[in-house]
Amino acid sequence: CHQFLPSTWASYSKDVFGYVAEQTPENATHVTEEKIRQWKAEGLSDRQIFLIWNQGNPGQCKRGVNRHGVPYDSCKYADDALITLDKVIHSLE
Repeated sequence: CHQFLPSTWASYSKDVFGYVAEQTPENATHVTEEKIRQWKAEGLSDRQIFLIWNQGNPGQCKRGVNRHGVPYDSCKYADDALITLDKVIHSLE
């Protein structure tokens, strides 16, 4: 469910484990949780974290069509993710 690109997995798992770990579901969950903790400790907002997850950086969101003709919209991704996060948080209260 984490949908890591091979290059992202290599970078993130090395950052978390100190080496490129096997991409098992358990390792992917651990890396995801640790990267989010790291970004939160750096002061990034939830929106910025969703943008990193979707487009690779916390900068201005982007919309367009990639070289394969597939449309992308990191703005909508972040907006939808924030709505889902809010629902999850409220369901736990």
